[in-house]
Amino acid sequence: MSVYVQDLLNVHALYAARNMSLSFAALAGSAEFVENAHYPKNDVVDVQNGTRFFYHAHPAHERIDGEHGHFHIFVDEPTKPANAPPNFVHLAGISLDDKGTPLRLFTTNQWVTGERYVRAEKLVGALASFQLSTLGRMSPVARWINAMMRWCSDDIYQLLLQRDARLQSHQQGLREALRDRRWHILSQQRLSYWNRLSKETSI
Repeated sequence: MSVYVQDLLNVHALYAARNMSLSFAALAGSAEFVENAHYPKNDVVDVQNGTRFFYHAHPAHERIDGEHGHFHIFVDEPTKPANAPPNFVHLAGISLDDKGTPLRLFTTNQWVTGERYVRAEKLVGALASFQLSTLGRMSPVARWINAMMRWCSDDIYQLLLQRDARLQSHQQGLREALRDRRWHILSQQRLSYWNRLSKETSI
């Protein structure tokens, strides 16, 4: 069993022992879940590793079946100068149901998060070395995201390649594709999460 699978299982077990779910924990202690609000409000930021995330939900009619909300996960632009302000690159989104089970991985267009667009080929190193951690109540959530990003890194890379191919197919070119409001989710993959975990833990 990989260390990432063990981390995933441990976080689920931790929240189950507290009679909680990962999706509830992602609300960072908020008593109310407001559509489009960020949880936590100022994101979880790992300055040392240049990574961050937040959780939120779109209006119900914009969600996939069974979705409670989703994480957006970012990394600092890999090629930016050392002293330059951070430019965040969106690596992946992870949708959860209300029990905290991930339903899908997905990528978004640039206008959705205001990210700096970077082609998939330049993100290989960022995926391979992805690290995310924090202190306090969101620490287990960050540990779960870190494990998911590493465990699913090959899948995420393929989704980023599919994202790029979709953008390149835009009739008006890349610049217009990146701000085309009709193009929101550019690639996605459903997850048979517990089936995949079961296969790894039975090896």
